[in-house]
Amino acid sequence: TQGLDERTWVAASELQDTTSGGLYVAALYWAIQVLTSIAMGDVKPANTGERLIALFSMQFAGCLWAYLLANMVAFSSLM
Repeated sequence: TQGLDERTWVAASELQDTTSGGLYVAALYWAIQVLTSIAMGDVKPANTGERLIALFSMQFAGCLWAYLLANMVAFSSLM
């Protein structure tokens, strides 16, 4: 990832020295973050390990929210 244009998302995120696997995790983290609207605050993971933990946490929270919402809707339809 050396020699990238400074206008790319890699340069803007200061990930120039990251491996291709690390870049994949960073891109996946961003996609899950946008899709779930979770973790849009000022505190962001600093490395690949933290991004992986955040990814699993966001996916778990999103699935839990969907499960709870589906159960609430099913319960209200019985009334």
